[in-house]
Amino acid sequence: MDTLVIPEERWHGGYYELHVALGSRSDERLIAALEALWAHPALEGPYIQDAPTAHGVRARRATWDEVRAEHADGLAACYGTATLHDGACVGCLSLGLIGHDGSSDDASDTLLFSLPGNGLNAVWPQFGAFPFVEPDGVRSWQEPLEEWLAELARNVFAHVPFAFACIGFEVMSVDPEGWMRSPRTPPPDKRDIGVLRREQEELAWYPTTAWGGPVGTTWDGLVDVTSLWRRLLSRGRRRLGRG
Repeated sequence: MDTLVIPEERWHGGYYELHVALGSRSDERLIAALEALWAHPALEGPYIQDAPTAHGVRARRATWDEVRAEHADGLAACYGTATLHDGACVGCLSLGLIGHDGSSDDASDTLLFSLPGNGLNAVWPQFGAFPFVEPDGVRSWQEPLEEWLAELARNVFAHVPFAFACIGFEVMSVDPEGWMRSPRTPPPDKRDIGVLRREQEELAWYPTTAWGGPVGTTWDGLVDVTSLWRRLLSRGRRRLGRG
């Protein structure tokens, strides 16, 4: 498949995310982490934005040289499709970000992998109106989804070791707690996000123990959950000279 059409409505509803704190600034390491992510057999891509359409964007299959050029232009945004643990196929997005690992140091890199809520709802009726749902019952799909995302993180770690990663709904907006960065600090029993933490040369997995409800934002903050998609779409239009 050489092109990928991305309907805008499938990219609303917030994002279920894998947020990898790669550490100090390194373009080569960031691209290597993106390569390791997209090399996973469950992912088809990467594609980069080719042109906006009336209802979303069209993306084309990209080489890694083209992804590097996108990153040099300010943001390495890669699109694709993901085959989940149960065989469902959804659109997905990865971003290479600078200064978004939750530390006070802007000279850092983050790899973000996102599954849009409306995309998940289209293939999983049980997703419903999450996160505007009661916590009971959501574990049945949240737990295997987070285990699937943890496997993606392990694949990245095998090629590009990192300090820690978080998994959950809108986790990019979560400020990391001290124990996530400190391998010697025991994790709390109650965790509303999943955390992978480097311990010596291994990647330890501490899954979510408190399921359901909003994680990376407040209920009021969920009024507008399309800002990331709109920023990417607007940036693509400007870069391509279309408004």
